[in-house]
Amino acid sequence: MGRKVLFGLSFVVAVGLAAASELRAQVVLNGGFEDNAGDFTAFPGYEAGNAPIEDFTSAGPGQSGINGAPACCTNFAPSVFSSAFAFIQGAGSLSQTIGGFTVGSNYTLTYQDAARVQDDGDTNTLTTSIDGASLVTIPTSAGFITRSLNFTASAGTLTLLFQTGTPLDDQSIAIDNVSIAAVPEPSTMALLGLGAVGLVYAARRRRA
Repeated sequence: MGRKVLFGLSFVVAVGLAAASELRAQVVLNGGFEDNAGDFTAFPGYEAGNAPIEDFTSAGPGQSGINGAPACCTNFAPSVFSSAFAFIQGAGSLSQTIGGFTVGSNYTLTYQDAARVQDDGDTNTLTTSIDGASLVTIPTSAGFITRSLNFTASAGTLTLLFQTGTPLDDQSIAIDNVSIAAVPEPSTMALLGLGAVGLVYAARRRRA
């Protein structure tokens, strides 16, 4: 393999690594609420009487916990709620402090929410916020709905907060599949394009 080809491949690798570092996702720990779902063995799945939800901080006055497999139970319908998910019953919150953000960079928070079936038709709101950006939803009992929230990081460490309203009774909100990803900047896309061009060049040099 010639020196020019080696140089071309090295260039592609370097560009790819640079672009990947720009596109890395911020890690939401236990975003699928699976890590300690097996600790929730006592009905109805509250933290009280079972265990704290790993990597999240809960606050009342309402109760929080985990339902779905492999937890003890599910008080939600329909059957799509089969895997583990967190819930907040009544007025309460779940939060997590997350680090590794690049100040001034854009990110997208993605999560799913749903509501427990209520005989009286009562609903509750869920306010999701991070770094000054917020989204207010009214989850439904028809199934999980995927939500997204865009924000620009103002600090390297931020707090993600899920806050329920005050329902008429004990309406519960389910939360699942929480993740955060960096939004590619134009410069990052340019790096990726440059890497692709370099890869094509290196391939042609190898065939020559």
